[in-house]
Amino acid sequence: MEERKVSIQVQIANNTFPLQIKASDEEVIRLAVKTINEKLLDYKRRYSFKDDQDALTIILLHLMTQTLKDKQNDRSGLFLEEVKELDKLLEAYLDSI
Repeated sequence: MEERKVSIQVQIANNTFPLQIKASDEEVIRLAVKTINEKLLDYKRRYSFKDDQDALTIILLHLMTQTLKDKQNDRSGLFLEEVKELDKLLEAYLDSI
């Protein structure tokens, strides 16, 4: 069964965007919009961006960089867990011979 969709409007950098989303995604989307707008204000203050587009581009770069780092760290953690499990299996095997 397909999840129910809802229509919402979000405002980012004084632009309004109508969206049709899964109802379960609404909270996280609204949090994302709030975070983007807060970062936009912060970056405009700190770096004196004259154009919202420039500030949003740098925000996107920072967020994507963090996302990729997090993804890489998740993979590293999973790999480490697999190596530990293999080490346990190897130790158990060596103890049995």
